[in-house]
Amino acid sequence: MADLKYLACSDIQFPLHDPRAVELWMKVLKKFQPDLVDLVGDLDNSDSVSRWAVGHEKLAPVSDDGARDTQSFLADIRATLPNADCHLFDGNHGWTRHEKYLKENAPQYMEFVSADTLYKYSDSGFTFHAYSDLPTNRFHDMYVHHGQAISKHAGGSVQADMDSWGVSLIRGHSHRIGSYRKTFELTGRALEGYEIGHLMDIKQADYSNQRNWQQGFIVGFISETDHHLNLVPIKDHVCYVDGKRFQS
Repeated sequence: MADLKYLACSDIQFPLHDPRAVELWMKVLKKFQPDLVDLVGDLDNSDSVSRWAVGHEKLAPVSDDGARDTQSFLADIRATLPNADCHLFDGNHGWTRHEKYLKENAPQYMEFVSADTLYKYSDSGFTFHAYSDLPTNRFHDMYVHHGQAISKHAGGSVQADMDSWGVSLIRGHSHRIGSYRKTFELTGRALEGYEIGHLMDIKQADYSNQRNWQQGFIVGFISETDHHLNLVPIKDHVCYVDGKRFQS
């Protein structure tokens, strides 16, 4: 059996995304042709219903630019990879914000609006995971979740979540690139965790002035018995994957 190929990204936060970073990731997707794809939360920034929106701005339709961009992104991935196993993980942005807004301001519409009506993930053949769900076991002992803990140090956030959940983990949320490993000699158990960066345009992220963030994503190969994952930093819209140079 040939090794399976894995590709994931997180924290695009449409429409605050970096178009060139997203274009670069799509170039990798088309060339690498992964068998498994994970979008690890906060694809949709959900501007119109965030706590930062005030006045008439917050009365904007729930289906805002972020939702529409996310919908198009999922469709583009499926058009490129008709047979891939694709998963969409919600984060603390995205459907989580839309749902909170509806419950508080328009509960009568809850039966008509859902994550699927916003993102049409079913039409694009994605499996959806709510932010309130526990991490999902994607392959071997590797779990995926957008993430909950936040540390100011790269790798510290995934370490905290791994301590809480007791599993190996791929996550986003921190906008940082980092990893953490822990081995238990007596049992032979080994845990590994990855924070996989972001694809935002940080100039548009005016909600923070301490942006210790790094653009990037994760790729890997999965055999029948093991997996090998690699964090991929993006520098000046250039990255290297599987020995190949990509630029946008």
